[in-house]
Amino acid sequence: MKMIIVCQILYGSALGLVKTSMMVLYHKLFGTKASMRVAIYVTGAIVWAWALSIILESFLICHPIAFNWNPMLPGGGCGNRNAAFVVAGVLNMVTDFMVMSLPIPYIWKLQLPMGRKLGLSMAFSLGLFVSAISMVRVVSLMHVDFNDVTWTLPIPLMWSIIEQQLAIVAANLPLLRRVFSAVIPGSWLGSSGRGTATHTGEFSAKKRSVREYSLTRMDMGSNKSKITSPTRSQKSQNLTVRSRWSDDDGHSVIELAPNEVPPDGI
Repeated sequence: MKMIIVCQILYGSALGLVKTSMMVLYHKLFGTKASMRVAIYVTGAIVWAWALSIILESFLICHPIAFNWNPMLPGGGCGNRNAAFVVAGVLNMVTDFMVMSLPIPYIWKLQLPMGRKLGLSMAFSLGLFVSAISMVRVVSLMHVDFNDVTWTLPIPLMWSIIEQQLAIVAANLPLLRRVFSAVIPGSWLGSSGRGTATHTGEFSAKKRSVREYSLTRMDMGSNKSKITSPTRSQKSQNLTVRSRWSDDDGHSVIELAPNEVPPDGI
């Protein structure tokens, strides 16, 4: 029973950190929009208010704290732990949907083909699998009997651990574009992140100068072939500077955050 308190603290803090890491990614990709920054800050405050309530609940639901593992203490008592766990689980699912919905409106405003919009939306909505596990966990918590915890508590604890592990995996999946490219159509995966940004901030291919070199074959004599190479002035222009990024085929232009890092992995 002492481990239940530890598991509750780890549960709240671990999921709070995972959701925060996802919001940091959203801020990096879409942070140029003031509305997105405000939404991230508000959602982050709600997420950590929920995480803090989980931690406080672990210590405050029973008085004294030792009554959690020693119900024979005189004058002790607990609140409705089943109801507290179920409410915390439902609020956890609410924060899941809040975090997952943050980037969707901005993805659909991008000038991308429909397939790429769907692919990016799916990548940022992989947390739905975690929410499904959370629903199963909430149902199992409703059947916990604290008079027989050795029989009724292991299954909810198992689902709690699975939920945390899947949340960590789901938070990292949007960055595994190169892995998914082997099994998913390339048109679903968003910009490839290859190319050069010019001094105007727009993505473009390198312009090359043409020089002729004489190549000689043993059986055909002299043959002039064209070999291209960039000039010095054009090399100096292929510098990455300010604010915009687009993909190889020129279909989209994405504004970058002030740190000017293109979303190469997405």
